[in-house]
Amino acid sequence: MIAPEAHGLSRGRWNNIRSLFRKSLALVRPMMAGRSAQPILPEWQILAAKLPVNRRFRLASMFRFLSARGKKPTEVTHRPVVIGAQMAVRNEFPTGRT
Repeated sequence: MIAPEAHGLSRGRWNNIRSLFRKSLALVRPMMAGRSAQPILPEWQILAAKLPVNRRFRLASMFRFLSARGKKPTEVTHRPVVIGAQMAVRNEFPTGRT
C-alpha cells in the first residue's frame, strides 16, 4: 500500500489520481505498433518493389502484419486481409499523428 502523505499528496488528490488512472485504463485498446520493427518478408518486398512508392507506403503495415504471421503472398487467403481491413475500420492502425 502506498501512503500518499509520504509523497506530499492529500488523500483526496491520491483518490483522484487513482480514479483517473482507472478511467484511462478503460480507454486502452489493442493497436498495431506505429513504428513496427517487424521486417517484411523478402517475398513481400519483391511485390512491393513493383508498386508506386505512395502505394507501397500505404500497404507497408499490411506487409508487416502478414510477415509477422509468417504469411507469404502464395499463402494469403482473404482471411488475413479481412482481419487487416477490420483493424483499419476499427481505427487500430496508427494515423502517424500525435
